[in-house]
Amino acid sequence: MNSVEVNLKVNPVKESPENILQLPERIAEAKGIKIIVCIDEFQQLANLPKWKNLEAMLRAEWQLQHHTTYCLYGSKMHMMKDIFNKANSPFFKFGQLMNLKRIAKEYWIPYIMSNFKKTGKTISESQAECLCERVKYNSWYVQQYCFFLWSHTDKEVTQELLDNQLQLVLDTNEDLFLTEMDELTPTQIGMLKAIASGEKHFNAKDVVETYGLGQPQSITRNKKVLVEKDLVE
Repeated sequence: MNSVEVNLKVNPVKESPENILQLPERIAEAKGIKIIVCIDEFQQLANLPKWKNLEAMLRAEWQLQHHTTYCLYGSKMHMMKDIFNKANSPFFKFGQLMNLKRIAKEYWIPYIMSNFKKTGKTISESQAECLCERVKYNSWYVQQYCFFLWSHTDKEVTQELLDNQLQLVLDTNEDLFLTEMDELTPTQIGMLKAIASGEKHFNAKDVVETYGLGQPQSITRNKKVLVEKDLVE
């Protein structure tokens, strides 16, 4: 009996990168709509081996699109500035830059109180404000602090619970904090302490001596390092 072999292998069509980048615009045109494409942590693309080629391609394709808007988010401020503020970058003056500030207490407080209330628990306005103040309105730590506080509260938040859960936030993040500190030199740690104390004149003799900031060239270099590590703005 003769056997017949049939090869059903299908070779998929390979779209060019340009065609893929044009897809949102083509969809918008076909449907007669506007599309907003949101890309979070956009600066991470800069770590790709062929980022420079990709960067130029993105700009070349996106700037020709009229039905698609791109919102590019990033948490690493210095990297985002390198992409959008340098005159030799393809994305220089690509669009409107917005530096999002920390959420103000007039938004945080009612949000926190209402979410406690939804689950049958109570936190006062002053307690919600105290919570936010303790972590300087940092969104990540506000949410973490709230979660710990909510999960340990039966009915009503007390001062003891506020204090204990703040310590839990510190304990939870201790390893991360220590890792970041281990990567810093003594003069960089000194500069962080000076900044935390509200110092402005880092080259002043008394400030240099108090915090052990080192030589002027070290001060300049350490400022840059701390910014690149996103420890200061």
